Amino acid sequence: MLSEGEEDTGRTALEIIQDKINAPARAQALATQYGIGYLLDRRFKYLSTGETRKVLLCQALMK
Repeated sequence: MLSEGEEDTGRTALEIIQDKINAPARAQALATQYGIGYLLDRRFKYLSTGETRKVLLCQALMK
């Protein structure tokens, strides 16, 4: 539970991409390939629809 004044910022795009497979180098390479490397530290809930789709595509390609 959050304390008063705290905000739940959720997971980062990198954490979403690595949801099932923890491979930071692979996640970075996929993000760079799809032009979203700059988003990896951004909170997932703040991404645009297009950015969200690219993050989820990278997540699917981690396999």
